[in-house]
Amino acid sequence: MEQFTLSVEPRVKYGSSSNQRLRKEGRLPAVLYSGGKNATSLSVNRNEFVRLAKLASVSQLFTLASQDKELDGRLAIVKTIQKDYARSDEPLHIDFFALEEGVEVHVEIPLGFVGEAPGVKIGGGILTIATRQLEVVCLPKLIPNKIEISVSALEVGESIHAHEIALPEGVRLAGAPDETIVGVLASRMTILASKEEGAAGEGEAEAKPAGEEKKE
Repeated sequence: MEQFTLSVEPRVKYGSSSNQRLRKEGRLPAVLYSGGKNATSLSVNRNEFVRLAKLASVSQLFTLASQDKELDGRLAIVKTIQKDYARSDEPLHIDFFALEEGVEVHVEIPLGFVGEAPGVKIGGGILTIATRQLEVVCLPKLIPNKIEISVSALEVGESIHAHEIALPEGVRLAGAPDETIVGVLASRMTILASKEEGAAGEGEAEAKPAGEEKKE
């Protein structure tokens, strides 16, 4: 995974008035959580964070840069972003979660679906995506940006489960192995057409002339 470097500064003043003053200065209040340790209050440059966030995946790894030796070089991912939805999702506050280089972490990786399922193109089915994220376990520096899944072999009625997904080296599945990820379901029109064909076949059998029955 590509790592992004984000400049941060320790924050010593708290409260809504202090946070508003930070935002007027072009900075955002933030908190760095670290397991059972005490949380650290930070501030980040708003424009820098917004620029990087537009390029980042949901599991993006950030390397913090700071004059504070306790913060400089630490690895973190974004836990939550508080937004002002009345102002076009303007970020207001960020919660980071600190990671340790040699300690595995549970993360949810976005899924990408590639190819065209023959069950859709030829069979008239519907591609149904059950989830767009997959929970995995790995070291921080092995966190993938995205996991791609090919649907090029899926026929109607077939599906791909979590344990069937090829994961990068060093990355292990953390969720339920039998979880359905994507499949092709028969459309209502396909089901109706199948029933009509079956009914037509039965009608033809019933209309067969009696004279054509096998004589003993």
